[in-house]
Amino acid sequence: MIFEMKEEIKKKCKTCGVPKSLDEFSPNKKSLFGVRPDCKICRTKIARQKYRYDDNYRKEVLENKTIRNRAKKAIGPWWNFSKQL
Repeated sequence: MIFEMKEEIKKKCKTCGVPKSLDEFSPNKKSLFGVRPDCKICRTKIARQKYRYDDNYRKEVLENKTIRNRAKKAIGPWWNFSKQL
């Protein structure tokens, strides 16, 4: 059996400028490579800074979490529904 060595595709992160493998980027169907322009690590750092320093963003995130939790409680445990079928 002959194994071919395929060169791994690298992409440069828009934020940090470091070339990384495509596994280190979040998916995005609309982009050329199918991933976001910035790596997961940079996206996490940006989101944490935004949450920490932007009061409006923090309120919005907490409100969305509250709405999701209320909807989950109203629907009930979805896994029991699938077992009853």
